[in-house]
Amino acid sequence: MTQKKGQKKDLLPGGTLLALILILLGSSPAWAHKVYVFAWVEKGTVYTESSFGDQPVHGGAIEVVDRDNQVVLQGKTDDRGKFNFPVPVAVNSDLLIKLDATMGHQARWTVTLSELMAEGDEARQQLDEAMTKKETLEAKPSMAAVATGIAVIFLICGLASLIHKKRKKHNG
Repeated sequence: MTQKKGQKKDLLPGGTLLALILILLGSSPAWAHKVYVFAWVEKGTVYTESSFGDQPVHGGAIEVVDRDNQVVLQGKTDDRGKFNFPVPVAVNSDLLIKLDATMGHQARWTVTLSELMAEGDEARQQLDEAMTKKETLEAKPSMAAVATGIAVIFLICGLASLIHKKRKKHNG
């Protein structure tokens, strides 16, 4: 392609810049290495599970804080990514469970005061709700979602190619 005098040369050909911007705007964190922490209360004990999807977090640092950000307790996940502790006797607020799985991987989960104090039927209902949240958290993307993502990538590439061809034709 010859450049006429006074014309600026594109740093990136055609719609490449546009495609790059669209991809970056629509991107989300990589799910393959996202860390999760999940907690529930059962019979006076708070149970936690921490994982990178299918892989448990070994030796992840757990910190439990109250609403005033005061540390209630600290610990480490076991080889299966689990850590549990009795409901603190003097609890009077929600508890925030913070996971530090090293290398910048962090996650948080809030256990509400009502979950901590629940008994009987209310405790069973809270547990059922927590397990439903856990199933949602662990759900894998459907094949339809994966296919849609691939289709969007092809669409963006096609649009970029079309814009590139139109610019090339317009510029001679």
